[in-house]
Amino acid sequence: MHQVPISMVQPGSILAVNIYSKGRTLYRKGHQLSRSDIRNLQKAGVRSLSITDESEVTPKKSGLLTDEARDLAVQAVYDVFDDFENLSPQKHEKIVKTAEVIVDDILDFDDMKIQTHDLRTFDDYTYRHSVNVTAISVAVGRLMKLNKSDLTTLAVGGLMHDIGKMKIPESILRKQSGLNDEERETVRKHPNWGFEMLRTKTQSSPVAWGLARQHHETMDGGGYPDRRSGNEIHPWARIVAVADVWDALRSERPYKPGWPADRVLKFLNSEEVVRRLDDWALEIMNKIAVPFPRGAVVKLSNGMIGVVTSCHPNELDKPVIKIIKDEYGQKCEGAESQIDLAGESGLSIEESLK
Repeated sequence: MHQVPISMVQPGSILAVNIYSKGRTLYRKGHQLSRSDIRNLQKAGVRSLSITDESEVTPKKSGLLTDEARDLAVQAVYDVFDDFENLSPQKHEKIVKTAEVIVDDILDFDDMKIQTHDLRTFDDYTYRHSVNVTAISVAVGRLMKLNKSDLTTLAVGGLMHDIGKMKIPESILRKQSGLNDEERETVRKHPNWGFEMLRTKTQSSPVAWGLARQHHETMDGGGYPDRRSGNEIHPWARIVAVADVWDALRSERPYKPGWPADRVLKFLNSEEVVRRLDDWALEIMNKIAVPFPRGAVVKLSNGMIGVVTSCHPNELDKPVIKIIKDEYGQKCEGAESQIDLAGESGLSIEESLK
């Protein structure tokens, strides 16, 4: 599997993952792209695609969730968010059932590593972001030894944490440049809006209301809307906060490209950011987030360029690399072009490449 800029995707290429828009599947993995398919994806705002060789067998599990569970969750969030003014007990029950599916999916899977990033178009960012944040939060919560009931409550809150964004004007959500002070202030109101919507229109737990309100609070008191700090912030909101930052930075947005995983991890652990995040949640995130996931294109310390083909569970920074260009820029082919960094003490990854 390779991540390819859409401008370089050729007709006949085969998708390695599903592609979605507005909560619905545009193209399923295994689909052979035509020239018109590629044009449609460009118009939808897709900037890159995961492409597979015909000989590869793509796993059923894409990241922390099966494709079926992810599809179900995205559709449920879309249905609720798209008609947020008419929240009802029935819609809340649908979210609860979806949360139970996500929890069961993650509890049934022993490999808790975040290896892939869910591709999405700009118009379905909020729905897929909510599902990704939920999956990551439940994975972190599982490793914190939360019981199944608590994980389900956490999942409900995760799925609904950004519902307040539905009150933000489209002109702001889709703006392709930086926000001015007035627009930024509007965006900062969405935690309060989400809290009130869940409190007054659903039968959800007060914990879910709290996650909607507190997911932008920071441990140092510099967040919003209430400038809570430390233990004033619900422990599960601190989990959602870490997952929220991870997925937001990994995602393509109209105003910025998505960051590679290793860059996001460096940012989360930087001096300016680490004081704002919960220590325990960040520690677990560092253990499950793969800095160089399968399919990542990387530059090695000797100048070679390669693609990550697999990762070692206990040495995430030393994956197996298929070399595609040698240190002189010449194309490499054959089995001898594969390097296992776990066995190469003098060789390391210098940087991820787009």
